[in-house]
Amino acid sequence: MIYYNDEIEKSIIGFIFNYQNLQDEIFTIPSYWFYRSKLKELYEKLQEIFYDGRPVDMASVSKEVSVSLVAQCAENWTGQTLFAKYRDELRELYNRRVIAGLLKKMPDEVNTSAAMVDYINHNISDLICEDENSLYSLDDLIEKYHNEPAYKEMITTVLTTGLIDLDEKIIVKNGDLVIIAGRPGMGKTALSLFISKSMAKSGKPVGFFSLEMRAQYLLKRLAHGEAPKFPGWFGYDLGCQNLEGLPLYIDDASKYNLGALRSKINTTIKQHNIQAAFIDYLTLIEMLEKETRSAEVGNTTRELKKMAKDFNIPIILLSQLSRKVEDRKDKKPVLSDLRDSGEIEQDADCVLFTYIPHKYGITKDAAGKDTERYMGVLVEKQRDGSTGTVPIYYNREKQHFGNWEKREMPEPVYNV
Repeated sequence: MIYYNDEIEKSIIGFIFNYQNLQDEIFTIPSYWFYRSKLKELYEKLQEIFYDGRPVDMASVSKEVSVSLVAQCAENWTGQTLFAKYRDELRELYNRRVIAGLLKKMPDEVNTSAAMVDYINHNISDLICEDENSLYSLDDLIEKYHNEPAYKEMITTVLTTGLIDLDEKIIVKNGDLVIIAGRPGMGKTALSLFISKSMAKSGKPVGFFSLEMRAQYLLKRLAHGEAPKFPGWFGYDLGCQNLEGLPLYIDDASKYNLGALRSKINTTIKQHNIQAAFIDYLTLIEMLEKETRSAEVGNTTRELKKMAKDFNIPIILLSQLSRKVEDRKDKKPVLSDLRDSGEIEQDADCVLFTYIPHKYGITKDAAGKDTERYMGVLVEKQRDGSTGTVPIYYNREKQHFGNWEKREMPEPVYNV
């Protein structure tokens, strides 16, 4: 396969001389997009002259570059409106060369299709963000962000949980990796579903990628949480009617490696403009084989953090806790209880634990209050806020959450 085009490369240089009004835009093209060494060297010299503040025209550059080569390129030009098309084609050919090169250098141990997808995705992440400017001077940053709306955006969470106390406690931003972890039966999936539903109700499209439960059973949980006072079919029916039209998208594929997961999230963003992705849960993601389990988990959480930044959305990842929790008297989880905690803790921007003391037979709290419907959300790590425990109301049988002080949520307005 041939992944270069001499005519396009010459045409890009031709645009420089024939449409000087485009030079600011043309010279943002990286020189490594060019394949032919002579054309690449010519472009780099012209770029150098331009950034020196000198004019780039035939007369001015004739003593510094090959006039005959410039003349060839200047003849290779078309209408100004085709510049964007040619620039995109130049970049596309460069990307194809990079991918072809990666395939040639692929290690022998990458010998399954799943491993190949992960290998390619891991090594071409730079291509995804190549158009984004990532270097700023302080003056650039101050000019862009030294205003009250920008400041408020930096201190406002994009994760609207539907629970007042939790919203006031945590600050989650686009690009963040959030971990929600707990022992089995501690309500981490239920809480994640409730938060995703609350975001959808606020008008933010959300993706929920469930590697554990089928979509219909997640719907059942959501519906009964909408109509907690009505059991059975009647409550389910009311709840389903109330959920209609919400921009919540559930994917229940049971197998995902990192490459496939990245592709699916990207597709869902393009199709539905989702503004957060929930993944249930970490150890069900097929991982690249490494020397240790800790290295496998570390590679996975690093890639998920990169996805959050690349897609500019928060990714909320559910995770199990180790059995060490059961050995302590109060059963409260701590960061070291995360399986392979060093890797997960390092990559996460925010770590939340779900803790239900009543499940351990702890029926009264330190103040002597009943714990039957109590869930503690333990904020154990937060880059932009404080840690601590947020008490919330949780009725497991009815899949119902609320603010702890009220012990209930206002009844939804049913669409009947």
